Amino acid sequence: MTHESEPEANTRFDRLQQLLKGVQSLQRPKFETTVFSIGGRRYYENATSDVLAFFLDPKREHGLGRVVLDALLAAAAAPGCEPEEFEPVAAPCREYRTAGGKFIDLLVDGQTSVLVIENKVRHTPVNPFSEYEAEIKRCFPNKLPIRLLLTYRDDPIEGWTTVRYQKFCQLLRDRIGHVFLDAPYGKWAVLFREFVLTLEEEMENVINQSELDFFAANHGAMEDAYELYWRYLNHLGVLASSSVARALQLGDADAKGLRYCVHDWKEAGRAVRVLFDNRWGKESNVTLLALRPGGFRCSIYAHGFESGDRDRVQSYLQGPGAVGDSGTVEYWVEGGPVFVAGTRTGCVDRLDAALSFLGECALRLDCLYTEFPRTR
Repeated sequence: MTHESEPEANTRFDRLQQLLKGVQSLQRPKFETTVFSIGGRRYYENATSDVLAFFLDPKREHGLGRVVLDALLAAAAAPGCEPEEFEPVAAPCREYRTAGGKFIDLLVDGQTSVLVIENKVRHTPVNPFSEYEAEIKRCFPNKLPIRLLLTYRDDPIEGWTTVRYQKFCQLLRDRIGHVFLDAPYGKWAVLFREFVLTLEEEMENVINQSELDFFAANHGAMEDAYELYWRYLNHLGVLASSSVARALQLGDADAKGLRYCVHDWKEAGRAVRVLFDNRWGKESNVTLLALRPGGFRCSIYAHGFESGDRDRVQSYLQGPGAVGDSGTVEYWVEGGPVFVAGTRTGCVDRLDAALSFLGECALRLDCLYTEFPRTR
């Protein structure tokens, strides 16, 4: 393996610093929190389709009439999609089952036509569209099929009209003022607004042209940054394992039983878990979380105990209210088929302080399994 000279390394880091400045310039504004984002269900296709089905039904209690249905038809702008020509005769059907056991996301039966909607939020359209088409032809032989692919992306499917969420959201937003003026500002108006905001936030997750140009021009530097980042995470794993080994005073042979893995905790950061299968089982671990805003947090996860052992298990894991520079120590206990108890720190700015506390967490966990027999 060849090593970089100091000038080469400096040049590489200069490139990475310029890259980071460029990435920071692409940062998008933080969106308003909605009831969907609080619930953690904001972008799931099933949840989106459920809410959409509710608002597509003019007879439901939301009181918005045909506002959402007409906006969708207008966004499609396809033959048979003129709002004045489509009159629903039944409530929208979610997950319409085909003869082959597949499911169409949404189906709205009309007087002379039938609206078939496949909703794609974060996935590419790989559904059995030909089976959908055959099912509609079989079940609605005398009606015009209006097949819509509702998506954020350009993934055309032959025989289906692509309806971009961007256009749909714009038409919905154009109608929001009318809705709030003509209808009481009640819970359904609020929910409708929250729904539109959530759709728009997901729309911002699609790469725009300026971002595409930036990534294309900096692909090599991005690869370098990604490689360096994973070298850093793996080095954190090595440091965390070494800290645990020192805290437990393990010899070289026993230390080989330690292993680490890295998990993506999304907005929280990257979690480096250190496991010791021979002493703690295959699930229990201590975790060093590299927080996304900066700093670190340490956690203990103890598995395999009965719910009735809660107080005794927690007593083994508890320590003083504050440990060095780690701030206040918090505790939580989760119940379930497998009992889990934990302890964590607040944000620790310095890596050396976080590693020191991780070692203390490992001592607590090891004491638990040494003195408290684990349920097998």
